[in-house]
Amino acid sequence: MADIDGIWNFGDAAGSEAAFKAALAQAPAAEHEHRLELRTQVARAMGLQDRFDEGHAELDAVAAEVREEETRARMRLLLERGRLYNSAKRRDEARAQFLQAWDLGREAKLDRLAVDAAHMLGIVELKEPDLALQWSLKALDYAEQSEQQGAKKWLGSLYNNIGWTYFDKKDYDKALELFEKALRFRETQDDLKSTLIARWTVARGLRALGRSEEALQMLEQLQTAYAEAGLEPSGYLYEELGENLLALGKDGHREHFARAHAMLSTQAWLVESEPERIARLERLAAGEAPAEP
Repeated sequence: MADIDGIWNFGDAAGSEAAFKAALAQAPAAEHEHRLELRTQVARAMGLQDRFDEGHAELDAVAAEVREEETRARMRLLLERGRLYNSAKRRDEARAQFLQAWDLGREAKLDRLAVDAAHMLGIVELKEPDLALQWSLKALDYAEQSEQQGAKKWLGSLYNNIGWTYFDKKDYDKALELFEKALRFRETQDDLKSTLIARWTVARGLRALGRSEEALQMLEQLQTAYAEAGLEPSGYLYEELGENLLALGKDGHREHFARAHAMLSTQAWLVESEPERIARLERLAAGEAPAEP
């Protein structure tokens, strides 16, 4: 599983597809189950490129070869079939695949993949927020209770995602509690970028609770950490710096809003989904009186 996880670059689906095909070409024929697992990931990469028919065809070929005792391959077959259906907005079919995977994963004690199934059920049920949250909490509980390190690697993502669910419900105390858990988890991992993002998330939770002084201090330390690591801060960091300075009535916010606008206005998906947010950054950078964020 570590080999498979290490091959993925979710920012480059086409590159990941090529990498899995290369790994498949090198995998010995005797490693039958591993080869099938690699092929399920080829199908997943195809789905991320909206090539759903090709992805299903690849999974059909895997299904024709998988043996009953090859439980990991069967689990991945269910998960990737479900992901293809979900990406194509065929929610009922996706749900059925993930439910089978959830049951099989627990039965076979493949905890990491079982958590993945519960996590995906939370995504499938996004139109029913309470049900989605129930599945996310099931995934979290299973990961926390598991003795398998593979399952525990899910904790950072689950704490973060569930935290944002509570944030969207305006339960900011609960959101911050989970954001802080996510940060503590990230700090135990060798993943600097994820840790920096987790620190930003905690600061966002603090601002939501009106604790802008604490948030600003954390963000200024975070800005220093980015510089020391030789990394460029994101527009989201500059946005938060500006918002907290503005909330505290301190100078310097216009510069941060200008940098945030310059960076975030290039993200097409954000401009499309939150046009008022982008427009607000532009107004604040120009020194206009703020409206509520």
